[in-house]
Amino acid sequence: MLLFLSHVALLLHFGIKDAACRKTAETDVIKARLGEELTLDCTYNCSSGFIRGSWTWEDIPACGTCFWDKIEKNTSEDMCSVHIQTRNLTREQTLYNYSCFSETIDDPDLPKTLERLISLQIQDETTGPVIPRKIALNVVMKVAIYQNQNEINLIHLNKGLSSHSIQVPVGDKLRLECFSTNQHCEGQWMREDANHTEIITGKPVEWNQITEENEGTYTCQTNKPCTSQNISLVIGVIKIDDFGWIRPLAATALSVAVMLLLLLIYLCYKKRGKNVLDAEDSSAVIYENTRTKQGGTIHKPTVQDCQSDHEVPYADIVISVRGSSIPELTGLHGQTPRDHRL
Repeated sequence: MLLFLSHVALLLHFGIKDAACRKTAETDVIKARLGEELTLDCTYNCSSGFIRGSWTWEDIPACGTCFWDKIEKNTSEDMCSVHIQTRNLTREQTLYNYSCFSETIDDPDLPKTLERLISLQIQDETTGPVIPRKIALNVVMKVAIYQNQNEINLIHLNKGLSSHSIQVPVGDKLRLECFSTNQHCEGQWMREDANHTEIITGKPVEWNQITEENEGTYTCQTNKPCTSQNISLVIGVIKIDDFGWIRPLAATALSVAVMLLLLLIYLCYKKRGKNVLDAEDSSAVIYENTRTKQGGTIHKPTVQDCQSDHEVPYADIVISVRGSSIPELTGLHGQTPRDHRL
């Protein structure tokens, strides 16, 4: 009896789970043209905060040209949406049915809920097949950045790196351009956030006055058949409070520099005046005349009594002898004390 009840419980469990996952939603038929862009939308209830949506399609046979870009975003507090987008719809992509499910991520045992079922049909197929446009595979993505009408030349941007960052003051004008080396592969910007990824319509991306809300990570990319290369740009907006302290610091530094310059000029003039006074004191010498017995006059220099303040060099003794036009000191040394006495 217990074994029978356990089998019944298992059958009910798997039956209810399969019924919940069964495609009970009506099939939406969407007509599209080959070679054109197509976006599939799906909206679901995410009020609990632990529900995520996803798109799936059959794996058998495997689709070799099903290149879809996934985009998630919150439309409101209770509703979320998930989109898949292709830039070049192929005939192989129209052979599959596409299902959108919502599931609770914190409890994987709970069944998925089918939100939407889509079947693709080629529009105007009777008029003849549409030849998809040829896509060049060797495509290089490029980014141009203009701040206040001036192009920002990033050195590492030319080295093939895929991630870059810039800092822009709040209120500046900023322009971002995303393009490729092939005209058939148009580039576009995508803003990546912690919660969702959003495709920015229109190119280029431009802000006349950038704000703090505009900072984030922006990715330049194109559709996958062109190239899988993408360039990420992290934009940081500098707030007013972040650089307001620079002005007082610069004013203080300028004031200190001016004070030091004035002090240097004062010290230079003071030292120069002291040297002039020293030169005048050293030249203030008074000569007094002393008569000799022969009628000669000896000029003996005497120095003013200021040796306590400045040291005066020893002055030469100049002696003038009667009958001689040029006084010579050497002549005095040749005379004996008896011939020439003071």
